[in-house]
Amino acid sequence: MSKYFSLRQETENKRNIRKIYLFSFLSIVFIFIFFKLGIPLAVKYIGFISKFKNSTAVVEIEDKTPPPPPSLDPIPEFTNKKDVDISGSTEAGITVFIFVNNEKFEILSNSDGKFSYNIYLDSTENTIEAQSKDNSGNTSKKILIGDIIFDNKPPDLTIIKPKDGEEFTGSLKRQLTLEGNTEPESKVTINSRHVIVDENGTFSYSITLNEGENNFNIKSEDKSGNITEKSIKVFFYY
Repeated sequence: MSKYFSLRQETENKRNIRKIYLFSFLSIVFIFIFFKLGIPLAVKYIGFISKFKNSTAVVEIEDKTPPPPPSLDPIPEFTNKKDVDISGSTEAGITVFIFVNNEKFEILSNSDGKFSYNIYLDSTENTIEAQSKDNSGNTSKKILIGDIIFDNKPPDLTIIKPKDGEEFTGSLKRQLTLEGNTEPESKVTINSRHVIVDENGTFSYSITLNEGENNFNIKSEDKSGNITEKSIKVFFYY
């Protein structure tokens, strides 16, 4: 019985030794493959990842899209003031160019995209244009805002009839027509009442006179806001 057990143990020992030899051989092969192939491949992979990461960190997409033109608030068509405020909105933090008769003025819009600039008019006729430029240097199309006519000369105003201080007698003279002439397209008021002005600047106003002194205040205001004012008085007696 003991002899049989000894043979069985010897066989088991030989089997275990073979397993040890096989495990050792596979371990050597694995180590060989890892050092010969695994590390270079790992290093190459790590290097590739590193280069890719670095390249994407510095690559920037070039912006070639122009910004939209600025949106401008309405400007006066006529003015009697030398300076005019130009305001509007666009993209936040970009440059806006205002052109007055091709002379360029530069403004920076605020964080809300709003901007404002006070321009000086040195000509009778002034063409106002605008343009945007973003941080990449792209510029929008130049747009026409409008034309501003500068005029600070008061309009001419002539009272054709009646004459200042003129007297009228009799009931047939009680109806009076006041006639005059001023700058075409001006607004005329007589004693604060609006009077129609024709294309030539001629106007007339009919009124019934009161007995005694009758006073008239005639005011003409042109499109730029300049005003000429005259006063006359006439007398009526029965």
